[in-house]
Amino acid sequence: MINIWLVLLGLTVTGQAVVEALRTPDDEGFRHVPLTVSDRTFLAFSVKACHDAILDLQLTPGSTVDDSYEVVLDGFHPGHKSVIRDDERTNQMAHKDGAILSCNEFNDFWVSWANGNIEVGTGKVKGSGRFMSWTDTTPHAVNAINVYTGWGATGEWKFYDLTRMNIQTPNDESYRHQALDVSDQTFLAFSVKACH
Repeated sequence: MINIWLVLLGLTVTGQAVVEALRTPDDEGFRHVPLTVSDRTFLAFSVKACHDAILDLQLTPGSTVDDSYEVVLDGFHPGHKSVIRDDERTNQMAHKDGAILSCNEFNDFWVSWANGNIEVGTGKVKGSGRFMSWTDTTPHAVNAINVYTGWGATGEWKFYDLTRMNIQTPNDESYRHQALDVSDQTFLAFSVKACH
């Protein structure tokens, strides 16, 4: 794991945020064990790839045939189009034109799938920077996510668990940190260390 340190308005936010880092070759195939996400409804990640970075949101881990949602980022090279598909390589349910990836830098994204509402956005805050969305009228659960690159592109991926973080607050009786998005949660577990 990699420690992430951010300074926000005088606050220090730390956390063991990167839970998985992967490299994907230029071969249009899944080469890694799928990430288990059965206890969540969204995932924040970063990817560095020139184009064609693909996520497969799977009901059954490892199965790309039935009951999966495919998210293509900056695909169809050199066309630069991002899409959401119902199952692998089916019709596009949503799309966005334009380049959104970089060969040299990591770009941050989030993907969510609550109740069959598939959404994709930029950054690490769910709901912020949304550029694609589609609602499946016959939704299925998402229990795993797998990724690949191809068509001339390799990729580096970082997956985050932003629910584990430490926030240090100064003694000045004001709110100085960014609000935590708990819209997909029914409870919040936390610990506090303070004098009073």
